[in-house]
Amino acid sequence: MEVGRPMVRGQYLYHAGSPFAALYTVRAGTVKTCAVTEDGEERVIGFSFPGDIVGLDAIGGSTYLTDACVLETASVGVIPFARLQPLLSEVPALQHRLLQAMSRQIAAEHEMRLALLKRTAEERFAVGLMSLSERFAGRGLSPTALRLAMSQAELGSYLGLAPETVSRLFRRFREQGWLDGTGRECELLDIGAIRAVARRQRGVPSGSSGDEALRAVGAGRSGGGS
Repeated sequence: MEVGRPMVRGQYLYHAGSPFAALYTVRAGTVKTCAVTEDGEERVIGFSFPGDIVGLDAIGGSTYLTDACVLETASVGVIPFARLQPLLSEVPALQHRLLQAMSRQIAAEHEMRLALLKRTAEERFAVGLMSLSERFAGRGLSPTALRLAMSQAELGSYLGLAPETVSRLFRRFREQGWLDGTGRECELLDIGAIRAVARRQRGVPSGSSGDEALRAVGAGRSGGGS
């Protein structure tokens, strides 16, 4: 059922408003999902990494809700929904797994929005780094040596920060000795300090719901919106 498709940076899996025809599994590389605002500005909704399913938010509708674009050379599996539908009714376990994936995606997106709510730019940046670190670790990769396919502008769009703010925060964290690198190749030198900034939520003591939200963000899938 799953057909492999090699793709390069800049290629789209689908566009918002196009007919919903398939789900996509990221085998290698990174995919971003984004929406275009009324004033024509692109807003990054999430990043999908190997193991994530892209397009889940379109199930139940007739069209895709976002754009999905490849950020680097990638391998993407295609699952035609017309072929998947009969199996979902015939194999309850498959339907259960798909519902679980959808639930995780929705929960992760919700928790990320909560984690960024009413935060300073520094705190948002730290939350973003910790989310990426924990998602990489969940895939058996280094939680400190981050190879990022997204640009600073794309990361900033995801976190609600201007590109120049992201650049300034990379510089500030380097000066603090917390990380090294320019963004694409980023090494977290003091992950404890970065985590402390990410958990610095007003009115929420360390160890309470603020930490739980951060853990949920790191554990969740951000496909179709991660």
